[in-house]
Amino acid sequence: MVNYPLQLWWFVLSLIGVCTLLHGGSLVRRYWRLRRARLALLAGESQKEGEPEQEGRQDASSWRHLSASISTVWKVVLYRSTLPISWDYQKRMSVAELLFCGGYLLACLTWAFVLSTTGNGPVDFANRNAWIALWQTPLVVGLAGKNNIASFLTGVGPEKLNILHRAAGRTLLILACAHAFGRYQIGLSGPHAIYQPIMIWGVVALTSFALTTVLGIRWFRAQHYELFLCSHIVLVFLFLLGAYLHQPPYYYQWIYPSFALWAADRLARLFHLLIFNPWLPRSCRAHVQALSDCTLRVTLQRRMRWRAGQHAYLLLPFVSRLPWEAHPFTVASLRSPSASGAGGGGGNELVFLVRARDGFTRRLMARALKEGGECDVTALVDGAYGAPPRLEEYQTVVLIAGGSGVSYCLPLLASVVAGKGLTKKVLFAWVVRRETHLGWIADELAAIVRAVPAGLQVEIRLYVTNSGKPSPTRMGSFTTIESASLAGAIPDAEAAATDMHGVAALVRLPQVTLAEGRPEVHGLIKQAVEGASGPVSVGVCGPSGLSNAVTTVLTTKDVISWGNALRGAPVVDLHVETFGW
Repeated sequence: MVNYPLQLWWFVLSLIGVCTLLHGGSLVRRYWRLRRARLALLAGESQKEGEPEQEGRQDASSWRHLSASISTVWKVVLYRSTLPISWDYQKRMSVAELLFCGGYLLACLTWAFVLSTTGNGPVDFANRNAWIALWQTPLVVGLAGKNNIASFLTGVGPEKLNILHRAAGRTLLILACAHAFGRYQIGLSGPHAIYQPIMIWGVVALTSFALTTVLGIRWFRAQHYELFLCSHIVLVFLFLLGAYLHQPPYYYQWIYPSFALWAADRLARLFHLLIFNPWLPRSCRAHVQALSDCTLRVTLQRRMRWRAGQHAYLLLPFVSRLPWEAHPFTVASLRSPSASGAGGGGGNELVFLVRARDGFTRRLMARALKEGGECDVTALVDGAYGAPPRLEEYQTVVLIAGGSGVSYCLPLLASVVAGKGLTKKVLFAWVVRRETHLGWIADELAAIVRAVPAGLQVEIRLYVTNSGKPSPTRMGSFTTIESASLAGAIPDAEAAATDMHGVAALVRLPQVTLAEGRPEVHGLIKQAVEGASGPVSVGVCGPSGLSNAVTTVLTTKDVISWGNALRGAPVVDLHVETFGW
């Protein structure tokens, strides 16, 4: 008998292998690119192809730039061309994601249906669909883990592999339904009667997984994350238990790895909690401060490591409904190299900017307001996770943030300023609704600007979309600051006034520009790309509308095209960090 599940596993493993090779190649290319550029800079020589000075020149078309031209077309077509997947057209998927998910589903259906009615007919059809559905359980469980080998091999963060986790889950449900339909066609009698234990557990498994899929739709996850999280854990356990008791013993080989992968991820996260947090409850504290009526700053000290742009999971057992409930937030601070290691007490300062929406974050806001705008809570941290870009190889860096998305862009800016990479120019744009929101990171941003080394040009552009009164746009001006505008926003008026004085000091710096309204994203990015003489990185984090606008700009011909790349225009990479679960 042909082992169709094993064939499909080899297919998936080959895809992971190809992605691993591409990731390894990119690491080697990055290493040699940085090494050659630094050696050339030390020698005072002109940069060769792929290094800042030469990449920016747009001369006649040259075969030397053919790889850059092909890379540009590849990125525009597969990663920046998107299609809407929601009624409001705000949630979108790239062509690469659609092709990958669709191709995966097509491959599974091909192995499940082709030549599936030969021999025993409906029996073969039902059994093969069951086998191929069953073999996917390790893949579905493995991709759901925060500590998974696929992320380590491919360099893709677990938060981005979630789309493949959901695609594999939906494919499993389709095949499980096909198996149930085939079994119904055969007949539910004798040893396969519906009242037999083996059939009852099959119904439990299918019902549990169907509910898991329904409760995992995007809208429900966003609106009821806590319910989604709890139901997901319980229903997936019921599915695995039901599948284990439904199948013959010689097919347990597909269930055991699923339990093992789940246990390994949980043990890894437990290990993180033990080594990154103090063992004494009174030492596991975090300071919570209400910055506005919708935003909190959570600060804690831990001896742990993270990279700029990574996120961690916060566990606040006396705020959450369940003590093990964990919520992901981007670390808005940069770690100190001298304070690395494990344990609690002292160490690095982790700062999180938390938007108070519903459920957990709203309860945390209520707790802070009840105690006068600030409070201390018991907190554990697990992380860090994610694969943010390494910006030291880019000559020009553009960072665009919307609202609390600045928690992703701010540490990246700090890492460029503090690092020793090839970056020569940074454009940092931040869009907020109200002027008072600028106080969230005014002091930190001002400190970064003042620490800019010689040879690095940093430009900060701040945009206020709902100021309520005209704001001048000339360099360094900020005449609309009024402490009275904070009335009712946060209880501590003195702290509010201090924040606004910090904003006033920030916008007086010559590198800072304040403007009213939304940024003209197209012109902002086009200007940065045209002025670059080497590789460009564009990073964005914020609402889906802002991310979509930036992505669309990097598909327009007047900003980026294969022809310009063939003539030596700089290569432009896009990194998008989105809100949501």
